[in-house]
Formats: sequence, structure tokens, C-alpha cells
Amino acid sequence: MHPEWESVLEAGSPSVGSEKTVHPKLHIPSAHPTIRTPLTVELGGTLQLFWHGGYFYDFIEGDKVAEAFTFLERFFAEEVRCGLCWSDGKVVAGGPVEEDGIPPWIGDYDRVEVRSWRGNRDEVEDR
Repeated sequence: MHPEWESVLEAGSPSVGSEKTVHPKLHIPSAHPTIRTPLTVELGGTLQLFWHGGYFYDFIEGDKVAEAFTFLERFFAEEVRCGLCWSDGKVVAGGPVEEDGIPPWIGDYDRVEVRSWRGNRDEVEDR
């Protein structure tokens, strides 16, 4: 369905002891001049959406497949972005960002990155 994924797609391994099949893992570069690490988006076998540094968004309510698919479709359409909160050089929190700019709900972190699918809506705030 998404031939544009080919240049950034890697097949992730299933979890140890899992009977699940491999899952997609995308490495997305940024157009922002101060972001050097690609955003990694990975849909895990338990329908957890992992991005950069091990932060994940877990689809725990309702129809997991439909919810995960809808989220990814919105991410690829750049309707929603991934927010990453850094402290002491590590990603410690994050979540989906629907609004433009750095969301006011993000707390006191050393650095906040808001990342988009194409990387051209990426934003950074160093604090």
C-alpha cells in the first residue's frame, strides 16, 4: 500500500518467545538542522507503536488493529506528529501531537522534539 516506505523500511524482529510475525520499522530522517537522529517508528506485535529511544504509544482500548492503522494513516498524512521529551540525553516521555507548534501540555524537559513523517514539520525547543 505504501511504496514510499521502501527507502526507510526495515523488518523488525518478533519478541523472544513470541509467535508473532515480523513488524514494520521505519527510520525517518529530519529536515530540521538540529535533529541528527532519524525518527524510528515501529509497530510492535502487541500493537504498540514505538518511536525513537523506546518510547511507545500502546493501543489498549477498543479495536487495536483499526486504531493502530488509523493512527499510522494520520501520521503518514502529517495530520498527527510524534512528540519526544528529552532529559539527560535520553527520551523519557512522548505522545501524539495534533496541534501545530510545541504543545503547551509538554512539561519541563531539557529538549522537546515534535517529529513528522516527512520531517519537514519537525520542531525543536531546547530549554
